[in-house]
Amino acid sequence: AIPPLAVLPPILRGQPRPRSPKVGGTSVLWNIRHRMSGQAAGAGHDTSRPVEVEKKFMLADGAEERVAAVLPFQVCNLCFNPFDSNKLWTLQGETTITDEYLDTADYRLTTNDYWLRVRDGQVELKEPIAVEAGASASMDRYVELSDPAAILSSLSHFFPELRGAAPSELRAALSAQGCEAYCRIVSVRRKYGGEKGRIAVDLDIISEPSHMNYNIGEVEMMVEDEGSVASAEEAIDAFLTEHSLATKQVALGKVLTVIKESNAEHFAALRESLGAKYPKLERV
Repeated sequence: AIPPLAVLPPILRGQPRPRSPKVGGTSVLWNIRHRMSGQAAGAGHDTSRPVEVEKKFMLADGAEERVAAVLPFQVCNLCFNPFDSNKLWTLQGETTITDEYLDTADYRLTTNDYWLRVRDGQVELKEPIAVEAGASASMDRYVELSDPAAILSSLSHFFPELRGAAPSELRAALSAQGCEAYCRIVSVRRKYGGEKGRIAVDLDIISEPSHMNYNIGEVEMMVEDEGSVASAEEAIDAFLTEHSLATKQVALGKVLTVIKESNAEHFAALRESLGAKYPKLERV
Protein backbone atom coordinates (compact mmCIF):
# COMPACT_ATOMS: atom_id res chain seq x y z
CA ALA A 1 0.00 0.00 0.00
CA ILE A 2 1.04 3.60 -0.51
CA PRO A 3 2.35 5.31 2.66
CA PRO A 4 -0.15 7.55 4.51
CA LEU A 5 -0.18 11.27 3.79
CA ALA A 6 1.48 11.95 7.15
CA VAL A 7 4.67 10.23 5.98
CA LEU A 8 6.51 13.14 4.42
CA PRO A 9 10.04 13.34 3.00
CA PRO A 10 12.64 15.77 4.38
CA ILE A 11 11.82 18.65 2.00
CA LEU A 12 8.32 18.92 3.48
CA ARG A 13 9.73 18.88 7.02
CA GLY A 14 11.82 22.00 6.43
CA GLN A 15 15.13 20.34 5.59
CA PRO A 16 17.18 21.74 2.68
CA ARG A 17 16.85 20.15 -0.73
CA PRO A 18 19.82 19.11 -2.87
CA ARG A 19 20.54 20.86 -6.11
CA SER A 20 19.29 19.38 -9.38
CA PRO A 21 21.76 18.42 -12.13
CA LYS A 22 23.28 21.41 -13.88
CA VAL A 23 23.90 22.12 -17.53
CA GLY A 24 25.66 25.41 -18.23
CA GLY A 25 24.96 26.65 -14.70
CA THR A 26 21.22 25.90 -14.60
CA SER A 27 19.21 22.72 -14.03
CA VAL A 28 18.18 20.45 -16.91
CA LEU A 29 14.47 20.93 -16.30
CA TRP A 30 14.87 24.66 -15.72
CA ASN A 31 16.38 24.95 -19.20
CA ILE A 32 13.50 22.97 -20.70
CA ARG A 33 10.89 25.07 -18.86
CA HIS A 34 12.57 28.32 -19.95
CA ARG A 35 12.53 27.17 -23.58
CA MET A 36 8.88 26.14 -23.24
CA SER A 37 7.87 29.58 -22.00
CA GLY A 38 9.34 31.11 -25.14
CA GLN A 39 7.62 28.59 -27.38
CA ALA A 40 4.25 29.14 -25.80
CA ALA A 41 4.51 32.91 -26.12
CA GLY A 42 5.24 32.80 -29.83
CA ALA A 43 3.31 29.75 -30.95
CA GLY A 44 0.16 31.62 -31.97
CA HIS A 45 -2.15 28.70 -31.15
CA ASP A 46 -5.52 28.83 -29.43
CA THR A 47 -4.60 28.90 -25.75
CA SER A 48 -8.16 27.93 -24.82
CA ARG A 49 -7.29 24.40 -25.98
CA PRO A 50 -4.38 23.32 -23.79
CA VAL A 51 -2.76 19.98 -24.56
CA GLU A 52 -2.06 17.27 -22.01
CA VAL A 53 1.19 15.42 -22.69
CA GLU A 54 1.83 12.31 -20.63
CA LYS A 55 3.87 9.14 -20.38
CA LYS A 56 2.90 6.12 -18.33
CA PHE A 57 5.14 3.92 -16.21
CA MET A 58 4.49 0.70 -14.34
CA LEU A 59 4.09 0.53 -10.57
CA ALA A 60 5.24 -2.96 -9.69
CA ASP A 61 7.31 -4.76 -7.07
CA GLY A 62 6.80 -2.12 -4.40
CA ALA A 63 7.56 0.81 -6.71
CA GLU A 64 4.50 2.72 -5.51
CA GLU A 65 5.93 2.98 -1.98
CA ARG A 66 9.27 4.19 -3.29
CA VAL A 67 7.70 6.71 -5.67
CA ALA A 68 5.25 8.07 -3.11
CA ALA A 69 8.05 8.55 -0.61
CA VAL A 70 10.47 10.32 -2.94
CA LEU A 71 8.27 12.34 -5.29
CA PRO A 72 7.33 15.31 -3.08
CA PHE A 73 11.04 15.73 -2.34
CA GLN A 74 12.16 15.43 -5.96
CA VAL A 75 9.26 17.34 -7.51
CA CYS A 76 9.84 20.32 -5.24
CA ASN A 77 13.47 20.28 -6.31
CA LEU A 78 13.29 19.62 -10.04
CA CYS A 79 10.01 21.18 -11.12
CA PHE A 80 10.19 24.35 -9.08
CA ASN A 81 9.09 27.32 -11.16
CA PRO A 82 12.02 29.81 -11.13
CA PHE A 83 9.65 32.62 -12.11
CA ASP A 84 7.37 32.13 -9.10
CA SER A 85 9.43 31.76 -5.96
CA ASN A 86 6.36 31.57 -3.70
CA LYS A 87 5.13 28.26 -5.07
CA LEU A 88 6.61 24.86 -4.30
CA TRP A 89 5.09 21.56 -5.35
CA THR A 90 3.14 19.60 -2.76
CA LEU A 91 1.25 16.36 -2.47
CA GLN A 92 -2.31 17.30 -3.35
CA GLY A 93 -3.97 14.27 -1.80
CA GLU A 94 -5.78 11.05 -2.51
CA THR A 95 -9.07 10.64 -4.39
CA THR A 96 -11.17 7.80 -5.74
CA ILE A 97 -12.00 8.11 -9.44
CA THR A 98 -14.81 6.22 -11.18
CA ASP A 99 -14.62 6.11 -14.98
CA GLU A 100 -17.07 4.67 -17.49
CA TYR A 101 -15.75 4.63 -21.06
CA LEU A 102 -18.20 4.94 -23.94
CA ASP A 103 -18.10 3.92 -27.59
CA THR A 104 -20.30 2.54 -30.34
CA ALA A 105 -20.68 -1.14 -31.13
CA ASP A 106 -18.29 -0.74 -34.09
CA TYR A 107 -15.66 1.04 -31.93
CA ARG A 108 -15.97 4.21 -33.99
CA LEU A 109 -14.37 6.51 -31.42
CA THR A 110 -11.59 4.45 -29.87
CA THR A 111 -10.29 3.19 -33.21
CA ASN A 112 -9.81 6.86 -34.14
CA ASP A 113 -8.03 7.54 -30.82
CA TYR A 114 -10.97 9.44 -29.29
CA TRP A 115 -11.64 8.47 -25.66
CA LEU A 116 -15.08 9.37 -24.36
CA ARG A 117 -15.76 8.79 -20.69
CA VAL A 118 -17.96 9.69 -17.77
CA ARG A 119 -15.68 10.51 -14.85
CA ASP A 120 -17.42 10.84 -11.52
CA GLY A 121 -20.64 11.77 -13.32
CA GLN A 122 -19.16 14.29 -15.78
CA VAL A 123 -18.75 13.58 -19.51
CA GLU A 124 -15.19 14.15 -20.76
CA LEU A 125 -13.45 13.60 -24.09
CA LYS A 126 -9.78 13.09 -24.89
CA GLU A 127 -9.24 14.25 -28.47
CA PRO A 128 -5.93 13.42 -30.22
CA ILE A 129 -3.71 16.05 -31.75
CA ALA A 130 -1.71 15.69 -34.95
CA VAL A 131 1.89 14.64 -34.33
CA GLU A 132 4.91 15.00 -36.55
CA ALA A 133 6.64 12.04 -38.16
CA GLY A 134 9.27 10.63 -35.82
CA ALA A 135 7.53 11.83 -32.66
CA SER A 136 7.88 9.57 -29.63
CA ALA A 137 5.36 6.74 -29.81
CA SER A 138 5.49 6.28 -26.04
CA MET A 139 3.90 9.67 -25.32
CA ASP A 140 0.18 10.42 -25.23
CA ARG A 141 -0.95 13.85 -26.43
CA TYR A 142 -4.58 14.91 -26.14
CA VAL A 143 -6.82 17.92 -25.85
CA GLU A 144 -9.12 17.22 -22.91
CA LEU A 145 -12.66 18.54 -23.24
CA SER A 146 -15.25 18.74 -20.49
CA ASP A 147 -17.55 21.48 -21.82
CA PRO A 148 -20.67 19.78 -23.29
CA ALA A 149 -20.83 22.14 -26.28
CA ALA A 150 -17.16 21.50 -27.10
CA ILE A 151 -17.67 17.72 -26.85
CA LEU A 152 -20.68 17.86 -29.16
CA SER A 153 -18.71 19.91 -31.66
CA SER A 154 -15.73 17.56 -31.56
CA LEU A 155 -17.83 14.44 -32.04
CA SER A 156 -20.08 15.89 -34.73
CA HIS A 157 -17.83 14.67 -37.55
CA PHE A 158 -18.51 11.12 -36.32
CA PHE A 159 -22.19 11.82 -35.65
CA PRO A 160 -23.60 14.68 -37.80
CA GLU A 161 -26.85 14.53 -35.83
CA LEU A 162 -25.04 15.99 -32.82
CA ARG A 163 -24.73 19.39 -34.52
CA GLY A 164 -28.25 20.31 -33.49
CA ALA A 165 -28.13 18.79 -30.00
CA ALA A 166 -28.47 20.92 -26.89
CA PRO A 167 -25.45 20.79 -24.54
CA SER A 168 -27.81 20.14 -21.64
CA GLU A 169 -28.89 16.92 -23.37
CA LEU A 170 -25.37 15.61 -23.99
CA ARG A 171 -25.81 12.22 -22.33
CA ALA A 172 -29.09 11.53 -24.12
CA ALA A 173 -27.66 12.68 -27.45
CA LEU A 174 -24.67 10.35 -27.10
CA SER A 175 -26.89 7.45 -26.17
CA ALA A 176 -29.07 8.10 -29.22
CA GLN A 177 -25.95 7.66 -31.38
CA GLY A 178 -25.20 4.31 -29.77
CA CYS A 179 -22.46 5.45 -27.39
CA GLU A 180 -22.70 3.00 -24.50
CA ALA A 181 -20.36 2.00 -21.67
CA TYR A 182 -17.91 -0.77 -22.50
CA CYS A 183 -15.87 -0.71 -19.28
CA ARG A 184 -15.92 0.68 -15.76
CA ILE A 185 -12.74 1.42 -13.83
CA VAL A 186 -12.43 2.55 -10.22
CA SER A 187 -9.00 3.65 -9.04
CA VAL A 188 -7.43 5.40 -6.08
CA ARG A 189 -5.26 8.29 -7.25
CA ARG A 190 -2.43 10.05 -5.45
CA LYS A 191 -1.55 13.30 -7.22
CA TYR A 192 1.59 15.41 -6.96
CA GLY A 193 1.86 18.86 -8.53
CA GLY A 194 -0.41 19.74 -11.42
CA GLU A 195 -0.32 23.44 -12.29
CA LYS A 196 -0.32 24.27 -16.00
CA GLY A 197 3.20 24.23 -17.41
CA ARG A 198 4.62 22.03 -14.66
CA ILE A 199 5.13 18.31 -14.39
CA ALA A 200 2.48 16.42 -12.42
CA VAL A 201 2.65 12.81 -11.30
CA ASP A 202 -0.40 10.59 -10.78
CA LEU A 203 -0.19 7.20 -9.07
CA ASP A 204 -3.26 5.04 -9.78
CA ILE A 205 -4.10 1.93 -7.77
CA ILE A 206 -6.96 0.07 -9.46
CA SER A 207 -9.69 -1.37 -7.25
CA GLU A 208 -12.21 -2.26 -9.99
CA PRO A 209 -12.24 -4.51 -11.97
CA SER A 210 -11.30 -6.37 -8.82
CA HIS A 211 -9.34 -9.09 -10.64
CA MET A 212 -6.91 -6.57 -12.15
CA ASN A 213 -3.52 -6.49 -10.47
CA TYR A 214 -2.44 -3.48 -12.46
CA ASN A 215 -1.17 -0.28 -10.91
CA ILE A 216 0.24 2.51 -13.01
CA GLY A 217 1.84 5.92 -12.82
CA GLU A 218 1.62 8.88 -15.20
CA VAL A 219 4.02 11.78 -15.60
CA GLU A 220 2.21 14.59 -17.35
CA MET A 221 2.33 18.25 -18.30
CA MET A 222 -0.50 20.51 -19.36
CA VAL A 223 0.82 23.04 -21.90
CA GLU A 224 -0.79 26.06 -23.52
CA ASP A 225 -0.83 24.77 -27.09
CA GLU A 226 0.67 22.35 -29.56
CA GLY A 227 3.75 24.52 -29.97
CA SER A 228 4.99 23.50 -26.52
CA VAL A 229 4.39 19.76 -26.88
CA ALA A 230 7.91 18.78 -27.98
CA SER A 231 9.58 20.46 -25.01
CA ALA A 232 7.04 18.93 -22.65
CA GLU A 233 7.96 15.50 -23.98
CA GLU A 234 11.64 16.26 -23.40
CA ALA A 235 10.94 17.35 -19.82
CA ILE A 236 8.89 14.23 -19.08
CA ASP A 237 11.57 11.92 -20.44
CA ALA A 238 14.22 13.74 -18.41
CA PHE A 239 12.13 13.38 -15.26
CA LEU A 240 11.50 9.65 -15.78
CA THR A 241 15.16 8.94 -16.53
CA GLU A 242 16.47 10.98 -13.64
CA HIS A 243 14.30 9.12 -11.14
CA SER A 244 14.72 5.65 -12.67
CA LEU A 245 11.01 5.39 -13.42
CA ALA A 246 11.45 4.58 -17.11
CA THR A 247 11.35 0.82 -17.72
CA LYS A 248 11.33 -1.48 -20.73
CA GLN A 249 8.00 -2.93 -19.59
CA VAL A 250 5.12 -1.74 -21.76
CA ALA A 251 2.68 0.49 -19.85
CA LEU A 252 -0.62 0.31 -21.70
CA GLY A 253 -2.77 2.39 -19.43
CA LYS A 254 -5.88 1.36 -17.53
CA VAL A 255 -8.53 1.39 -20.22
CA LEU A 256 -6.39 -0.36 -22.84
CA THR A 257 -5.53 -3.04 -20.31
CA VAL A 258 -9.20 -3.63 -19.50
CA ILE A 259 -10.04 -3.85 -23.21
CA LYS A 260 -7.16 -6.27 -23.79
CA GLU A 261 -8.33 -8.56 -20.98
CA SER A 262 -12.07 -8.37 -21.59
CA ASN A 263 -12.71 -7.88 -25.32
CA ALA A 264 -10.31 -9.48 -27.80
CA GLU A 265 -12.28 -8.17 -30.78
CA HIS A 266 -12.08 -4.57 -29.56
CA PHE A 267 -8.37 -4.83 -28.82
CA ALA A 268 -7.69 -6.36 -32.25
CA ALA A 269 -9.54 -3.44 -33.86
CA LEU A 270 -7.38 -0.99 -31.90
CA ARG A 271 -4.22 -2.78 -32.97
CA GLU A 272 -5.27 -2.61 -36.59
CA SER A 273 -6.24 1.06 -36.54
CA LEU A 274 -3.73 2.52 -34.07
CA GLY A 275 -0.81 0.08 -34.19
CA ALA A 276 1.27 2.31 -36.47
CA LYS A 277 0.75 5.29 -34.14
CA TYR A 278 1.25 3.32 -30.92
CA PRO A 279 3.63 0.38 -31.54
CA LYS A 280 3.20 -0.67 -27.90
CA LEU A 281 -0.16 -2.18 -28.92
CA GLU A 282 1.78 -4.71 -30.97
CA ARG A 283 4.14 -5.61 -28.12
CA VAL A 284 1.59 -6.86 -25.58
